[in-house]
Amino acid sequence: MQYHIRQDRSFIKVIDIERPFFSAFANWGGGIYIGQLLNRDSITFPDSVKVLQNFKFNNQDFWMAKSWRLFSGKSELLRTTNLVVSARYNHIHYLERPSNIYDSLSIYTGEHFTYFGVGIASRQYRQDTYIFNYGLTEDVPKGKIYSLTAGYQVKNNKGRWYLGLRASLGDYYPWGYLSTNLEYGRFINQSKLQEGALVIGFNYFSELLDLGRWKVRQFVKPQFIFGIRRLATDKLTIDDNYGITGFYSREVFGTHKMLLSMQTQTYAPWNVYGFRFGPYFVCSLVCLVMPTTDLETAGCIPYLAWGC
Repeated sequence: MQYHIRQDRSFIKVIDIERPFFSAFANWGGGIYIGQLLNRDSITFPDSVKVLQNFKFNNQDFWMAKSWRLFSGKSELLRTTNLVVSARYNHIHYLERPSNIYDSLSIYTGEHFTYFGVGIASRQYRQDTYIFNYGLTEDVPKGKIYSLTAGYQVKNNKGRWYLGLRASLGDYYPWGYLSTNLEYGRFINQSKLQEGALVIGFNYFSELLDLGRWKVRQFVKPQFIFGIRRLATDKLTIDDNYGITGFYSREVFGTHKMLLSMQTQTYAPWNVYGFRFGPYFVCSLVCLVMPTTDLETAGCIPYLAWGC
């Protein structure tokens, strides 16, 4: 359950119940998301005048998935290779939206979106320590996932198809842990390709290094998102969890995004009244690109943070 309100009185209210595939031997997964969001944002009128508008909508999102073991055998690889079939339904209903004067393309309207997916997942887990928690044993996923998603969207009384592909790999190597994620999705309407996106992401962390009584681990996380034939109203942001923690702006957005985040995490050997300390240093660079710009003219924002 979540309730968050900003200074401009915009808010988000969410009830989210989810049972993911917590292990390779889980047979069922599912989730229920019910939320209401009010956002206050500006729309640029044809005469370049920005008008503040309310965007308030209800969102219901339901999904369910079933997993079947593909191979017989006693090896870990055979026992953890599964066929996964999933279904999802997402409904958005606007309570407040800009008038047709400001939204002539009817972007901010309700929609019904139904998805069906099929994939092969071969996932194992390795236990490690000092990753996201101080000294606690954590299960790190490794293996492969390949999936295909097909969907049908109804918006403004018109329907169109969606097709998406995903490949994800992760494993431990002598120089650390590396996972890669590649996703491509595209809308199709009357045999014509419309909006789409290509996402390429990596996640790396080094082996745990011992410096005397201190422990150190390095994290590197680059991500690239390329919008394809996106509408002018489609916005990628770098707000908070989408780029820079604590950042929020209505003016900074783009259709392509490149994010490079590096974190040096240390773990101190001492504690104060039971409190453990892990001094860290974060260095990130986020670039947002519009279709009419290139990397030389892109808006890039550096971000530095440190804490304990």
